[in-house]
Amino acid sequence: MPARVATFEGEDRGPEYEQQIEQIRSDVQSGNRPPGLEDAKGVLILSGEGGKRLAITLFESEEGL
Repeated sequence: MPARVATFEGEDRGPEYEQQIEQIRSDVQSGNRPPGLEDAKGVLILSGEGGKRLAITLFESEEGL
């Protein structure tokens, strides 16, 4: 299963953080995926200290990347 890995740094974990994560989760689960994630089969977002995030998006085939 191919995967796309993205890292983000410097993002604040303010009050909107959990809301943004929940919105992404809800969109992927409902099939209402944002541009670039139309063929995504799953998204894993890991959060670290200092505003660092690692997002791993799984796809069924390389064409979906």
